[in-house]
Amino acid sequence: MVSKIRLKSARNRIDKVDKEIAGLINRRAELALEVGKAKKEGEGAIYVPLREKEVLNNVMLSKSILGEEALRNIYTEIISACRNLESPTKIAFLGPWATFTHQAAMKNFGSSGYFIPAVSPREVLVEVESGRVDFGVVPVENSNEGSVNMTLDMLVDTELKICAEISLKIEQCFLVKDSKSKILRIYSHEHALAQCRNWTLRNYPGAEVIPVSSTAAAAKKVVKEDFAAAIAGEAAAKIYDLYVLHKGIQDSREISRVFCYRKILTK
Repeated sequence: MVSKIRLKSARNRIDKVDKEIAGLINRRAELALEVGKAKKEGEGAIYVPLREKEVLNNVMLSKSILGEEALRNIYTEIISACRNLESPTKIAFLGPWATFTHQAAMKNFGSSGYFIPAVSPREVLVEVESGRVDFGVVPVENSNEGSVNMTLDMLVDTELKICAEISLKIEQCFLVKDSKSKILRIYSHEHALAQCRNWTLRNYPGAEVIPVSSTAAAAKKVVKEDFAAAIAGEAAAKIYDLYVLHKGIQDSREISRVFCYRKILTK
């Protein structure tokens, strides 16, 4: 009986705090709209990376039992939603959905923007240059493979400006449709297969390893096929409704886990 009373009391306090938080977030959004109007009057940029970094750093000064990463993720989404109130943001990225470039774009802009996949780095730049999107996200350096030469070559010829740099830890996962099914085929991009080669040989020595165009394409294959698995990021599991059977399967954590997306381009 005492425990039930304590539980009800705690839940009532949580409800009260949630209402206060919702009210404060709404107040913050109203202030963000004021900032947006001031920017438009002064022709200022809607996305100001240094200011957003300052906001996040101020938040990080507050100690939280949630941990720094959780607090940063929460405030990234709040900033994203408020920025989108000021002006809906369109972001092109090297697709398809659920690739690490997509994850990098989400990490930087939050989930409130309009994300548009492109088939090549060139298409990303063209979309920004034409004004159809506000920003473009392209890969520049892979810790395993080195520089992405195609992207670097294009950056020499464009008049677009670099406005932010994103670093993303790579964590490859083993995704399946049925956690109890036998695995006969493993799909992924050739880079991901290389990153997880030793793990794959140890754990699934008899499976056929099949390279495809992207980790997202691998996830799509698994959705449609039985006895198959994909090596991809956790985001692919969420988007394609797959089960994460193993996590962090890359062989070299010091080298393979870091993918640096250095260029976000804007007019």
